[in-house]
Amino acid sequence: MAYNKEPDRLGPLKDALKASGTPGGAWLLCGPESYLSEYYRSLMRKKVIPDPDMGFFDHIRLNGSEKSTDGEESSLALRLSTAMEGLPVMNEGKLIEIDEPAFPDMKAAELKDFCAVLETLPDYPYVTVLILCAEEEFPTDYNAQTRGTAWKALEKAGMHIIPFPMQTKAKLAPWCAKHFASEGIRAAQDVIDAMIDRVGFSMTALSGEMQKLCAYLHANDRNTASRDDIALVCCATDTAGDFAISNAVRERDIGALTRVYTILKNEKTEAMSLFFQISAAITELWR
Repeated sequence: MAYNKEPDRLGPLKDALKASGTPGGAWLLCGPESYLSEYYRSLMRKKVIPDPDMGFFDHIRLNGSEKSTDGEESSLALRLSTAMEGLPVMNEGKLIEIDEPAFPDMKAAELKDFCAVLETLPDYPYVTVLILCAEEEFPTDYNAQTRGTAWKALEKAGMHIIPFPMQTKAKLAPWCAKHFASEGIRAAQDVIDAMIDRVGFSMTALSGEMQKLCAYLHANDRNTASRDDIALVCCATDTAGDFAISNAVRERDIGALTRVYTILKNEKTEAMSLFFQISAAITELWR
């Protein structure tokens, strides 16, 4: 079976942010790593509306569950189409942000109408449509063969869909090092590894704990972080970690296995996947 390599989805967004003029088009930022979604949304806002005080007319916010003045629900497609009309007033472009679009819950006709409006965006080069969805609002399926109807329809209509997965330790470590360096704090690789192991892989959580640790060190006239500081200052996040199931089985620790199973179920891991992991570890022990 041929392997279908995923396109570089982030590249077009980076290019649009670097290029002169208004980015234009429609952009959907999604995935479990909300820190990156928020980061790129802030960059897009600065790009289209450089001065927030001058964005009163050109920064439009829509909500998927919004109701009209008479209390009746109005079509999101119709409201988007209306917002696109009219030239920018105070800026070179116009930014339309949509909150709670509820794509997975849209009826087929509603999704079709919304996509039809997106297809007219090339006629409005000054308009940039920006949507940020949490993982539960727009489930991210990295298998191109099994993506949902909404994903496929939106992408066909010209939407740039950019999912941000949870980052690996290899990517998080240099990011943490840069954060510490910007605060004038030295942190060795083993210290950074200890922080990620304790706090977890969420960039939002890591950012908050690094700020707290830097403040603690500055208050004590220190510029070097240690593993003891991590244990003292940083809050532990309840995550399963790599090989947690197999480790619990090998150690015959029923309590740990129950805890890991609960964490992974809360993270919406498929029950059959957990069953196979446990079975494989038990089979290995038996052999």
